[in-house]
Amino acid sequence: MEDTTDPSRRFASDLRRIRLARNISLDELREFTLFSETLIAAFERNALIDYPLFEPIHLRNTVRAYALAIGISAEDALKALEQVLAGDYRGSLAVKYLGEEAQPMEVPEPREEVRPRRMRWFQTFRPRKNGYSSTTS
Repeated sequence: MEDTTDPSRRFASDLRRIRLARNISLDELREFTLFSETLIAAFERNALIDYPLFEPIHLRNTVRAYALAIGISAEDALKALEQVLAGDYRGSLAVKYLGEEAQPMEVPEPREEVRPRRMRWFQTFRPRKNGYSSTTS
């Protein structure tokens, strides 16, 4: 089962499954997009959302090229990307291109808030280098 809690992973998974459903090989994809195999692998893993060197314009161009290579609307893919970036992607590409039903986003359970402990006066004490606690020499 794919990870449905992370929108970027779900988006990447949907694009990969569309590619596989249309019998488009990695070599065909690489030939059409001119992307390296490592870039394609990283993109199909998490859509490069958290990749530090990717500016939003590069990400949009990558999604557009990938969408055109697998034969889906670049406009649909870019709308889905905007949903991913907003944290609200719910599988719209899989619904439209794979005929799947829309699934609700799984929301992780909220964690109990832990309050920091108050420091007591003796916890702020730091011994001096000479081992004495007095401020006088």
